[in-house]
Amino acid sequence: MAAHDLAGASNLVCPAQRDPSALPFIVSGIFEPIGYISGADNVAESFALIDLDISRVRVEDVRADEGTVLVPVSGVLGERLDPVELEAVWRATAAERDEPVDEAWLQDVLARVRSGLIELDLDSELGAVQVMRIGSAWLICEPLPSSAPSAS
Repeated sequence: MAAHDLAGASNLVCPAQRDPSALPFIVSGIFEPIGYISGADNVAESFALIDLDISRVRVEDVRADEGTVLVPVSGVLGERLDPVELEAVWRATAAERDEPVDEAWLQDVLARVRSGLIELDLDSELGAVQVMRIGSAWLICEPLPSSAPSAS
Protein backbone atom coordinates (compact mmCIF):
# COMPACT_ATOMS: atom_id res chain seq x y z
CA MET A 1 0.00 0.00 0.00
CA ALA A 2 2.82 2.39 0.82
CA ALA A 3 4.08 1.98 -2.76
CA HIS A 4 0.59 2.79 -4.13
CA ASP A 5 0.51 -0.59 -5.86
CA LEU A 6 -3.14 -1.52 -5.35
CA ALA A 7 -3.02 -4.18 -8.07
CA GLY A 8 0.01 -5.79 -6.43
CA ALA A 9 -1.54 -5.51 -2.97
CA SER A 10 -4.67 -7.25 -4.25
CA ASN A 11 -2.53 -10.37 -4.77
CA LEU A 12 -2.28 -10.53 -0.97
CA VAL A 13 -6.08 -10.84 -0.66
CA CYS A 14 -8.22 -13.98 -0.86
CA PRO A 15 -9.27 -14.58 -4.48
CA ALA A 16 -13.01 -14.19 -3.78
CA GLN A 17 -12.38 -10.70 -2.38
CA ARG A 18 -9.61 -9.57 -4.74
CA ASP A 19 -10.13 -6.12 -6.27
CA PRO A 20 -7.11 -4.48 -7.91
CA SER A 21 -8.76 -1.06 -7.60
CA ALA A 22 -9.33 -1.24 -3.82
CA LEU A 23 -7.29 -1.25 -0.65
CA PRO A 24 -6.51 -4.78 0.60
CA PHE A 25 -8.03 -3.88 3.98
CA ILE A 26 -9.82 -0.85 5.33
CA VAL A 27 -8.15 1.64 7.64
CA SER A 28 -10.89 3.85 8.98
CA GLY A 29 -10.17 7.51 8.33
CA ILE A 30 -7.49 6.98 5.68
CA PHE A 31 -9.42 9.06 3.13
CA GLU A 32 -10.79 11.65 5.57
CA PRO A 33 -8.26 14.37 4.67
CA ILE A 34 -9.30 14.31 1.03
CA GLY A 35 -13.03 14.42 1.59
CA TYR A 36 -15.59 13.22 -0.86
CA ILE A 37 -13.23 12.86 -3.81
CA SER A 38 -12.45 9.42 -2.40
CA GLY A 39 -15.62 7.82 -3.71
CA ALA A 40 -15.66 4.15 -4.57
CA ASP A 41 -15.28 4.98 -8.26
CA ASN A 42 -11.81 6.52 -7.88
CA VAL A 43 -10.01 4.88 -4.95
CA ALA A 44 -6.74 4.62 -6.89
CA GLU A 45 -6.81 8.31 -7.89
CA SER A 46 -7.62 9.39 -4.36
CA PHE A 47 -5.05 7.06 -2.81
CA ALA A 48 -2.39 8.43 -5.18
CA LEU A 49 -2.69 11.81 -3.43
CA ILE A 50 -1.55 10.32 -0.11
CA ASP A 51 2.04 9.53 0.84
CA LEU A 52 2.12 6.99 3.65
CA ASP A 53 4.66 6.92 6.46
CA ILE A 54 4.69 3.36 7.79
CA SER A 55 7.78 3.79 9.98
CA ARG A 56 5.74 3.63 13.20
CA VAL A 57 3.46 0.75 12.17
CA ARG A 58 3.98 -2.57 13.92
CA VAL A 59 2.73 -5.91 12.59
CA GLU A 60 2.97 -8.75 15.08
CA ASP A 61 4.60 -11.93 13.81
CA VAL A 62 1.98 -14.55 14.62
CA ARG A 63 3.20 -18.13 14.37
CA ALA A 64 0.65 -20.47 12.85
CA ASP A 65 0.78 -23.46 10.56
CA GLU A 66 -2.76 -23.40 9.16
CA GLY A 67 -6.21 -21.95 9.50
CA THR A 68 -7.32 -18.38 10.02
CA VAL A 69 -5.36 -15.98 12.18
CA LEU A 70 -5.88 -12.40 13.37
CA VAL A 71 -2.60 -10.53 12.94
CA PRO A 72 -2.34 -7.58 15.34
CA VAL A 73 -1.47 -4.29 13.63
CA SER A 74 -0.65 -1.34 15.84
CA GLY A 75 1.15 1.97 15.95
CA VAL A 76 0.65 5.10 13.92
CA LEU A 77 0.12 5.35 10.18
CA GLY A 78 1.18 8.76 8.90
CA GLU A 79 -0.26 10.55 5.90
CA ARG A 80 1.25 13.42 3.99
CA LEU A 81 -0.54 15.29 1.24
CA ASP A 82 0.52 18.11 -1.05
CA PRO A 83 -1.94 20.93 -0.25
CA VAL A 84 -1.63 22.49 -3.72
CA GLU A 85 -2.30 19.18 -5.47
CA LEU A 86 -5.12 18.32 -3.07
CA GLU A 87 -6.85 21.67 -3.58
CA ALA A 88 -6.58 21.41 -7.37
CA VAL A 89 -8.04 17.89 -7.45
CA TRP A 90 -10.77 18.78 -4.95
CA ARG A 91 -11.85 21.83 -6.96
CA ALA A 92 -11.76 19.88 -10.23
CA THR A 93 -13.90 17.13 -8.71
CA ALA A 94 -16.45 19.65 -7.44
CA ALA A 95 -16.55 21.27 -10.88
CA GLU A 96 -17.02 17.88 -12.61
CA ARG A 97 -19.93 17.16 -10.28
CA ASP A 98 -21.27 20.69 -10.77
CA GLU A 99 -21.27 21.20 -7.01
CA PRO A 100 -20.26 24.31 -5.07
CA VAL A 101 -16.99 24.33 -3.16
CA ASP A 102 -17.43 24.50 0.60
CA GLU A 103 -14.64 27.03 1.10
CA ALA A 104 -14.68 26.89 4.91
CA TRP A 105 -14.37 23.11 4.93
CA LEU A 106 -11.70 23.12 2.22
CA GLN A 107 -9.59 25.72 4.03
CA ASP A 108 -9.88 23.69 7.26
CA VAL A 109 -8.67 20.55 5.47
CA LEU A 110 -5.83 22.42 3.77
CA ALA A 111 -4.73 23.88 7.12
CA ARG A 112 -4.55 20.35 8.54
CA VAL A 113 -2.61 19.14 5.52
CA ARG A 114 -0.18 22.08 5.70
CA SER A 115 0.48 21.38 9.38
CA GLY A 116 2.39 18.27 8.40
CA LEU A 117 1.89 14.61 9.10
CA ILE A 118 -1.68 13.45 9.70
CA GLU A 119 -1.64 10.54 12.12
CA LEU A 120 -4.01 7.56 12.21
CA ASP A 121 -3.89 5.51 15.41
CA LEU A 122 -4.03 1.93 14.14
CA ASP A 123 -4.56 0.58 17.66
CA SER A 124 -8.08 2.00 17.62
CA GLU A 125 -8.70 2.24 13.86
CA LEU A 126 -7.61 -1.23 12.71
CA GLY A 127 -6.48 -3.47 15.55
CA ALA A 128 -5.91 -6.60 13.50
CA VAL A 129 -6.07 -8.03 10.01
CA GLN A 130 -7.53 -11.47 9.40
CA VAL A 131 -5.34 -13.74 7.29
CA MET A 132 -6.02 -17.26 6.06
CA ARG A 133 -3.67 -19.91 4.78
CA ILE A 134 -4.58 -20.83 1.21
CA GLY A 135 -2.15 -23.32 -0.27
CA SER A 136 1.28 -22.13 0.73
CA ALA A 137 0.34 -18.46 1.07
CA TRP A 138 -1.14 -16.37 3.87
CA LEU A 139 -3.75 -14.02 2.39
CA ILE A 140 -5.83 -11.19 3.83
CA CYS A 141 -9.39 -12.49 4.13
CA GLU A 142 -12.07 -10.42 5.74
CA PRO A 143 -15.01 -12.48 6.99
CA LEU A 144 -17.65 -12.96 4.30
CA PRO A 145 -21.35 -13.11 5.13
CA SER A 146 -22.56 -16.67 5.47
CA SER A 147 -24.53 -17.94 2.50
CA ALA A 148 -25.75 -21.01 4.38
CA PRO A 149 -29.44 -21.05 5.21
CA SER A 150 -30.24 -20.50 8.87
CA ALA A 151 -31.56 -23.43 10.85
CA SER A 152 -34.90 -22.40 12.28
